[in-house]
Amino acid sequence: MKNRRESGGILIGGVNMGNETIRYNNQTMVLYSVIVVLKYGGKQDMLRASILVTLLQDERIVSMLKESGEDVSFANLRILNRGMMANINKRYYHTLPLFVNAVSMLLDAQVVTVSNGEIQLKSKDSCDCFPEIGNVDSVTANRVNSVAPYILRMCEDVTTKRMIQTLNVEI
Repeated sequence: MKNRRESGGILIGGVNMGNETIRYNNQTMVLYSVIVVLKYGGKQDMLRASILVTLLQDERIVSMLKESGEDVSFANLRILNRGMMANINKRYYHTLPLFVNAVSMLLDAQVVTVSNGEIQLKSKDSCDCFPEIGNVDSVTANRVNSVAPYILRMCEDVTTKRMIQTLNVEI
């Protein structure tokens, strides 16, 4: 993602520079997105989680879904904005190493477990895990948090294989 300036509040992974905050740490946003996906979506296979996190990292997708709301299905996501899908594979390969690092950090912190290719929050009740999600003083984090439940609902009936094919992600 490009560096962006936003006014007001402290931004996750940013540095406060007077009245402006500059976001520079994509790793932090990927880490946040992994937690959000697991908190709202529960156990996920690693490949599926990495694709969901990639979708949450794309500001155009987040903006489109925030504006369109419940009107967009996974089947017509690609049709609605062909230009954004042209770069999803590039976005995936940019996000993948950040995703691996985020999962590694969460494993080291004993926040998640990985078993049989599936990742989940270690806490039995994901609703009690990370209660501050949604209350972070960050425009970007709040946008991700608001769209994540919708993306998860939109993708719940879509197999991981179908997601890969539809989004043209090269594995």
